[in-house]
Amino acid sequence: MSSYQFIASNKPLPEVENPYEEYLSINDMIKRKMKVDKDLLKGPSVNRNEKTILYYPTEESFHELVLYKDQGYAHYAKEYSNKRFFTGIQWQYTEKRAEQLVTYLKEQLKTNDELEVWDIWLDDHEEAVVKTVNANRLSIVDLAFLDWDEGFEQAQCLVIKK
Repeated sequence: MSSYQFIASNKPLPEVENPYEEYLSINDMIKRKMKVDKDLLKGPSVNRNEKTILYYPTEESFHELVLYKDQGYAHYAKEYSNKRFFTGIQWQYTEKRAEQLVTYLKEQLKTNDELEVWDIWLDDHEEAVVKTVNANRLSIVDLAFLDWDEGFEQAQCLVIKK
């Protein structure tokens, strides 16, 4: 089992990509004087110019806030929310990233009356703790339940109203 964090809305929300994520080719790696695994160079069909190697400059940059249109876990989200659209949250919580999420949520509330931010455990449907906050008062304190340093306690939802 694992957790699933998502935003539920009645309108589709824009995706946010990791700004540090980059695809490199073998030739890109060589130009940057990066170590190239010998196995990548084997075989007649190896295209040294094809950008197939996923690269992050640091381990920390791998954990940036990413928001994606969710198809794979939507059936889990529908067990908790009656909203029509689900946007997955992928990240490692930090205060800086939580501030980015607060800014994003406030921006989306310009065109949405209400958003729900969820943290659930897959395959273990349970009663959720639901809290409500007005968008004008939304802060990172309200999103602290998304920080997994303390571990998962139970399904939680923050309803954010315009």
